Amino acid sequence: MVILNAAFAPAKFRFRVDGITYAVDSVNGNAVSEKWLVSQNRKGGWTTLNLFIVSNARGREGSCTRPTPENPLEHDGCIVASGFLPRGDRPIDSGVPEYNLGISAVHEVGHWFGLLHPFESYQCDLNDDCLTTGDLVCDTAPQATESTTCDLTKDSCLGNGPDNVSNFMDYSPHAW
Repeated sequence: MVILNAAFAPAKFRFRVDGITYAVDSVNGNAVSEKWLVSQNRKGGWTTLNLFIVSNARGREGSCTRPTPENPLEHDGCIVASGFLPRGDRPIDSGVPEYNLGISAVHEVGHWFGLLHPFESYQCDLNDDCLTTGDLVCDTAPQATESTTCDLTKDSCLGNGPDNVSNFMDYSPHAW
């Protein structure tokens, strides 16, 4: 919770642990459906963050539902692979040691709050309305591609300023 609270403090959000449930699914193992996992184990209503830590998130760092009418309450929750938490043994193929600092949970919880990737529309049209394209946040410069390095000079939309590689919602380890 320390990392989530530090990351979301500027937005005045604070998290607390209200309960922990340990479960081992010896039948489905890592093949369990994420929707099934969430629907069978989530607690609370729309304002309750359910964060599920799993041994394997199907080769990803995690996933999270976005608050939309298409996502019913029983699918509301975030999943993060344990290897991407502090002191985690992140998968070797991720290639970046900084990915096990817990920021993957920050990224996924950002999705739970409705935040998109800064490269969401993969376009640079300067005439686009920032409220209808990209990450829908007007103080984020447009990005044409995700960032996978800490290159502070990367400018995928020439003329808009450098890409925000420190944005938790991008993929750069610089945010980590």
